[in-house]
Amino acid sequence: MAHRVAVIGAGPSGLSSIKICLEEGLQPTFFESSHDIGGLWRYKEEPEPGRANVYQSVIINSSKEMMAFSDFPPSAELPNNMHHSDVLGYLRLYANHFNLLPHIQLKTTVQQVTQTPDFALTGQWEVDDFLGIENFEGRCFHSWEYHNADGMQGKRVVVIGIGSSGGGTLLWISVELRKRCISVPGVVRG
Repeated sequence: MAHRVAVIGAGPSGLSSIKICLEEGLQPTFFESSHDIGGLWRYKEEPEPGRANVYQSVIINSSKEMMAFSDFPPSAELPNNMHHSDVLGYLRLYANHFNLLPHIQLKTTVQQVTQTPDFALTGQWEVDDFLGIENFEGRCFHSWEYHNADGMQGKRVVVIGIGSSGGGTLLWISVELRKRCISVPGVVRG
């Protein structure tokens, strides 16, 4: 009897995880709370609370070959730096090619995952709040809420973060905002 495995989230990591589970003879069930696969790469006109989102003009900041699955090269017709819609199309082709869709339960939200008794030995995450944010009088939002620069004309903007997503935010969102805003002073490292 195959071991049962739960995979949460239908983005690139989830899709590749379910493929590996199938190759290893496991019995995976894939839970996706939204109506479709793609995770972050599925653009939404209206942001959904607590769900990541790309903005309209996002293009990958690495080549398609670097971001591709090793066993499923992207089409030669795709641009080297793909638009988010191309990435989503590529993910759909991957899921279809490896017959992953029958293992995915869409519109199924995981309400709780309970720690195992040995969780203390495996480590845990701690998230700190941005100190002083409660005193800020302007608009504050995460990059997943960003769609475009509409409504930001004439504003001063600060991009916070310099990790993988922060660096991408600084590069892509800041460039777009600089065209419409008074100034984008740079990055604050947190």
